[in-house]
Amino acid sequence: MENKTIIFIDRDEFFRKLYKNKFEKKGMEVIQDKGRESLEKIKENKPDLVITDVILNGTDGFSIIEDMKEDEELSDIPVIVFTSLSQETDKKNAEELGVDAYFVKQDVQISEMMNKVTELLSS
Repeated sequence: MENKTIIFIDRDEFFRKLYKNKFEKKGMEVIQDKGRESLEKIKENKPDLVITDVILNGTDGFSIIEDMKEDEELSDIPVIVFTSLSQETDKKNAEELGVDAYFVKQDVQISEMMNKVTELLSS
């Protein structure tokens, strides 16, 4: 997984630090954001993967995903939604947007997230 770039978007500093540490130990570069400038960071860096919460500062994860899917240069970047929202309507919205995985923060094990990231970055 060396030389892979992930953009991790979350308001919660705890999760940003936790996963940044885990991904960097696997040799990945992690760019973090809280929301508002996320799409610009995605456009600038063209990451190999985007992981985003839904509730963000100044925007929301679904809007970022919609904008990515409408941009030819960004539409093929895999996306994982990592959120505390567990409603079926939120999961359905994510599915309709074509996300690659949807994890509810309080239900997912770190190993599950790491396995999905490895799978997406290997394909």
